[in-house]
Parts: sequence; C-alpha cells; structure tokens
Amino acid sequence: IALRSDLPVNKGTHQLIRLSRGFEDAVARSVQTQDHKRFLAIPTRETRALLDSLKNHFGEKSGDGIAIVVSENALRPFVWRFVYSIYPSMLVSAARELGDGTRLPDEEVAFT
Repeated sequence: IALRSDLPVNKGTHQLIRLSRGFEDAVARSVQTQDHKRFLAIPTRETRALLDSLKNHFGEKSGDGIAIVVSENALRPFVWRFVYSIYPSMLVSAARELGDGTRLPDEEVAFT
C-alpha cells in the first residue's frame, strides 16, 4: 500500500482537475451490484455524453500531467476505468488521497 505522500498526485507534477457533481452523479447512477460484485454499466447515450464532456474539456491532450480528482472515494476505480478508455495516461485520485494542505482545484469537467 502506497503512503498518501508517495502517490503521484501528491508529487506536484500533475494539474489537478475535478469532476462536476453532475459527472460524478452520472457515474454513481451507473455503478451496479450483482452477486456481491460492483461494476459500471453506463447506458450508451450517457456514455457518449460523458465521453463528450471529457473530450470537450481536454480535447486532444494525451492526459500526461493531468489528474482528475473525484470527491467520492468509492467512484475512483470506476471513473479511472472510464477515463482510461480515451486518456490512458491520465491519473484519477480521490479527494481524500490528496496530501494535507492540497486544495481541491477550481477547474472542473462539466456535465449536465
């Protein structure tokens, strides 16, 4: 287990960008549980809308040097898997993983 201070998001090498409440809510609605296993099942239309939100915000950037910060720790693995599909080098961290004194970013990926 990595210590919080050792996580790449806390090295000061990544621009921190949070997801809007609407984006996180859309992902949270799509987390399903079956046979005690959790998985992400986003409807096709919403998948396209979420992907469009990411592409509108980040454009053709590779994702290097960018870390998305989610407010809900339980969503981190699901957001990471989703983001990885188009930005494989982008980090995803939960707000509680940020080092002491690290302020949550003002910039956010919008979703309505």
